[in-house]
Parts: sequence; structure tokens; C-alpha cells
Amino acid sequence: MPQILSIQYLRAIAAMLVVALHATIAIRRDYAHDFAIFTTGHFGVDIFFVISGFIMWTIASTRETSPALFFERRVIRIVPLYWALTIPTALISSDGGFHVEPLTDYGSLARSFFFIPEWNEKLGSVTPILVPGWTLNLEMFFYAVFALTLVLKPKPRLLTIVAILSALAASRLAIGVSGIAAINLYTNSIVGEFAFGVLLGWFFQNGFSKIADRPGAWRYGLGLIAAGAAATMFSELLTDARILYFGIPALMIVAGALLTERTLARFPLRPLRFLGDASYSIYLAHIMAQSVSLKIFGPLFGASSPVLAVLGMTACGCAAGVLVHLFLEKPLTRIAGDAAKRLRAPRPAAFSARAPLPQK
Repeated sequence: MPQILSIQYLRAIAAMLVVALHATIAIRRDYAHDFAIFTTGHFGVDIFFVISGFIMWTIASTRETSPALFFERRVIRIVPLYWALTIPTALISSDGGFHVEPLTDYGSLARSFFFIPEWNEKLGSVTPILVPGWTLNLEMFFYAVFALTLVLKPKPRLLTIVAILSALAASRLAIGVSGIAAINLYTNSIVGEFAFGVLLGWFFQNGFSKIADRPGAWRYGLGLIAAGAAATMFSELLTDARILYFGIPALMIVAGALLTERTLARFPLRPLRFLGDASYSIYLAHIMAQSVSLKIFGPLFGASSPVLAVLGMTACGCAAGVLVHLFLEKPLTRIAGDAAKRLRAPRPAAFSARAPLPQK
């Protein structure tokens, strides 16, 4: 599947939103207690989830695959870097990098490794050792659901995925907030945003892409993006269901971005595209990097110019993610992919003592 520039750009923007959010939280906590938290930064996760649903649907529709092979590819993409960053985090910090305090519960490390949701008592949420990994718990659950539905034809698959995810997203209305970590996480309304992405992928393949190919489609795209961005500013006042106040705007923005694809292809922004490639590493690595940069920018600007401190910490978080992408994520992904190919390769038949020897 060819790379879609608009999606790559959105991945970069989403990652930077999350990095900026965590920078404001750190500065507010330690230096400027009246500094407003950049709550819009939460929105980056919702954009990621809609994109994930869209990409999974389009990949499965354009590349022949089986449930096992699909899940294997997702594991190769997600797991090596996550494990590689979880280990050092566990060794030096029990709360994801926010403070230095070594982990002593190795059962927690095992649960983090295998995406088993658990309560983080210090943070008061369902969070693994590497804090951003809470979204990976949901991603892996979504991949499992998606992989199992690959035995179905496209339309039944679409209906099954949307039905399962919608039921989970709505179930909290009936059961309330559960004290069981897995139920609490999987009934978060945010899981419905994967369904939004899947539906967008289906529509994109069934007419929406033709609209996007029209010369003036970028105008509609910019309108959708602007409307989605504006909706995030006030809609939280209307409901406490995240799928509504962030999920629908995220869907609007991703759909709008796709409408600008033809125009963006004429004027590629290579730095933003590269940050999109590195977005996974930025997302996972930024908190530990910010813990270091906080010690620099906090004393310099934290109290007097918190905005400068946030900008500096955001830049450091993104820079660290880029380095991790180049020197850790890419090599690990390549190694894992090669190992998977070797395991799948047919083994030569064992030599039999009864077989006739080859004639000279």
C-alpha cells in the first residue's frame, strides 16, 4: 500500500500534540501551578486511533493476508520497540519516567510486556510501566479483533468489527466505570474510534477516494479540518463521552486530510513526512526524554516563561524520538521481520538413511 502523505502528516501532528501535553503537565506540576494544561494534546491519541482503524482496513483490503500473518506483522511493528523502551523504564522508574524510582514488581513488567491491563496505583489509571503503552493495550486488542474477522468477507467483516467496538464503547453506559482493569480499559468509549477509522477506510474505497481526486477537493478538506479542530474547543462541555467530544472531531480531521491528498502530493513536506515516520518512536520515547529536559528548561523558564519551557521540552521529546526511530526502531523492526521470515521459511526435508544415495 503506497504511503498516504496526509496520514503521515497527521501522525506527526498527533505525536507532537501528545508531547506538548505532557510537557505542560510537567511544567505546571513543578514550576507554574497556574499554567493552563494543554488539554487539546489528548486529542493526538484520538487522531492516532482513527488513523489506525483506517490503515488496518485499507491494508487488509489491498494486501492478501491471513489472520496469523496480519497479527504477526502488527507484532513486528509494535512489540520490539515497546519492549526495548519498557525495560529501561522499569529499571529506573516505576511511573513511566515521571520520577526516578526503580520498579520492584516484576509481575507488573510481565503484564506490561504482554499487554495485560493493570491498575497503576501511583497514577490512578489503567497504565503499564511505559505510560504511553496504555494505548498499545487497546491497539493490540483491536488488532486481535480485526485479525479474527479476516476470515469473513469485507462487508460482514466491516459490520462485525463495527458492532463489537460500538458495543464496547457504549457498554459503560450500562455497567458504569468498572474496578476491573481490563473491563475499565476496553469499555472506554475511545475504542469506538477504531470503528470510525474502519468505516472511513471502507467509504474511502467505495467512492470517497473519487471525491478526493477532484481538483477542488482540498477546499472541502480544509473545511472539515477546521470544523473538527473547532469542535474540540467546546464540545467537551456537552458530554463526558470521549468518542463524541474528541472522536468525532478526529474523524472529521482525518477525512478532511484525505481530501487534501491530491494537493499535498504536489507540495510534499519532507520534514513533516519524516516526523510521521518517526511518530511511534516519538510517542513512546518522549516522556523519558522530557524528564531529562525538564531539569534544563524548568529552572531556566519554568516559572518565568512556561511557554518557552514547554516548547523546549517538546522539541527535546521529538528529537529523542527521532534518534530512537533511526537507531533503535528501524533496526529492531528489520531484525524482527527477518526472524519472522526465517521461521516461516519451509525447512529442507531431513535426510533419510533409507533413501538411495545419489549416483555419481
